[in-house]
Amino acid sequence: MVGPMTQEIIGSVPLFAGLAARELGQLSQALVEVAHPEGHVVFREGDAGDALYIVVEGVVKISMTSGAGRDIVLDTLSAGEHFGEMSLLDGSARSARATCLLPVRLLRLQRTAFLGAITLHPTIAIHVMERFSRRLRDADESIGALADEAADDSIGAADAHRIRILGEFIEQGIPFNKTLGVQVVALRTGYTVLRIPFHEGLIGDPFRPALHGGVTSMLADTAGGAACFTMLTSASDRVSTVDLRVDYLRPGKAEDVFCEARVLRMGNKVALARMEIFSGRMPDPESGTDRDEAIAVATGVYNVSRKSG
Repeated sequence: MVGPMTQEIIGSVPLFAGLAARELGQLSQALVEVAHPEGHVVFREGDAGDALYIVVEGVVKISMTSGAGRDIVLDTLSAGEHFGEMSLLDGSARSARATCLLPVRLLRLQRTAFLGAITLHPTIAIHVMERFSRRLRDADESIGALADEAADDSIGAADAHRIRILGEFIEQGIPFNKTLGVQVVALRTGYTVLRIPFHEGLIGDPFRPALHGGVTSMLADTAGGAACFTMLTSASDRVSTVDLRVDYLRPGKAEDVFCEARVLRMGNKVALARMEIFSGRMPDPESGTDRDEAIAVATGVYNVSRKSG
């Protein structure tokens, strides 16, 4: 069993946020802590769905294998985030694979224990169903928006394929990025989110500890350039940094570091991008206040060389 902090931890999971203390207490009693080494596969596609997991420490990659045999990364999760929640309701086979990118500590909530908890406290089931219903409604709205956007978007299959190849190149084709472990979280026309999972080699100030400023500026530069490149039309086009200004707002915690980049202007020869850097996790897109926690903001000016035109 686990310690007294588990009630607070499970209460921070969006699926259970807002439950009464006695209900959270019932769920926390059912949690079991497990530890896995780097590279361990928590579950694979097709495995029985029998538990929800909460990340206490480390990083877990959620991925699936495409028809062509390529590993498609769906998400990377760090402390405070959870995965496998659908198994609590339907117990169906896993649709993705969960792999430990670093040594991890997880809290596991077995489906049988969850069902026992809702037998004692039926309000838990009502609360969870409301949360799932809200997520499905949000997903429907997002799918509708994407469908409308796709109808108006001039980006064809070839361009979508080029952006996918760009994502692979960012992660695997640039040796420095590969050494730091840069991961593509989001990549679409004019927009990029990159992530570097935390490891001790990123520390610049061991007394706080805090991230090295070079990690922040490097990630900002890479994300800004990648966002600009998504707006070009050929793999032979080039983007190179002309000027990068980084305003450091506060020390970066010893946690994963994220950078969100948006293209503000794309000209024939020059592009301008705006970047925000966060440590720990990306802010909730619906919460503007979370953006006040950025550890740095940056502006990048990039030279655009259109070999295709």
